[in-house]
Amino acid sequence: MTERDIENYYYLAPNYNQFDSMKKLLFLPLICLMPLAGCKDKIVVETTWDYPNVNIIIHVKDEQGINLLDERAAKLDYILDQNMTIIHDGTTYPIKKITRAEEPLLPVMSGFYVLGHYAEAKLVFGEFSIDTKEYRGETFTIDWGDGTTSEVKFDIYATPNGKNEQPTFHYATWLDGKVNSENSLTVTVTAGEEGVGSTIAD
Repeated sequence: MTERDIENYYYLAPNYNQFDSMKKLLFLPLICLMPLAGCKDKIVVETTWDYPNVNIIIHVKDEQGINLLDERAAKLDYILDQNMTIIHDGTTYPIKKITRAEEPLLPVMSGFYVLGHYAEAKLVFGEFSIDTKEYRGETFTIDWGDGTTSEVKFDIYATPNGKNEQPTFHYATWLDGKVNSENSLTVTVTAGEEGVGSTIAD
C-alpha cells in the first residue's frame, strides 16, 4: 500500500470520535423513552358506568282490561278525578296532571304524575337513582282517593360484573305482597268492585 493509498484509507475511514458522539445522541432519546415504556404496563384504564335514573310505571285497568286512566274508555269508572297520592319514605306526593305543553320537560320531572293521553295514559312515580343508593325491598303506598290503597314494593340496584364490564341492573316489583314483575319496573293494578286498591283505607 502506497502513502497515497494510506492517505485515502484514512480519509475514507469513519471518524470514530464522531460516531461515538452520534451513539450518545441516539441513546439519549432511548433513555428518555424508557420511563414511558416502563409506565405503559402500569397504566390502568377503568370504565365508570353512568347509572340511569328510572321511574316506576303504573297501569290501572278494570277486570275487562279497560284503562281507567282513559276518560273516553272508562267513562264513569275514570279515576283521574280522584285525589290520588303516593306516600313514600314519609313524604306524600299528590298526583300531577301533565299538559301537552309540559311534556318536553318530562325528562327532568320527578314525583307522581300521569303520562300520556287516553288509551296511552299511565301513572309514573320517580325518579330513582342508584348512583348513591340501592333500593332493595323499598315500598310506597298508593292512596287511590276512593277509600282504598295499594302497596308497591320494588328492587332497583346493580351488581358489578368485573373490571370494565357493564354491570347487571336488577328490577322487580310486587303489588300487595305478590310478585308483579320480575324483570321490569312496571306495575299493573286491576281494580275491584270496592275500589282500585285491594286494601280498605283506615
